[in-house]
Amino acid sequence: MSQLLSKIESDLLRAQKDGDTVKTSILRFLLSKIRNNQIDKGKDEPLTDEEILKEISAEVRRHA
Repeated sequence: MSQLLSKIESDLLRAQKDGDTVKTSILRFLLSKIRNNQIDKGKDEPLTDEEILKEISAEVRRHA
């Protein structure tokens, strides 16, 4: 698993424990987009940090 994906997942757990609903919602959305991207590419292994950053950048542009 990539370091970036691990960081996002740990941030999600922390946000849930802290009761931060906005951050939790954003991180869940981001994780779902990353996982959908992985499925679309047909990869059995996790995306690289570079591929995850590209997905994050695309989502920021889409929702800015």
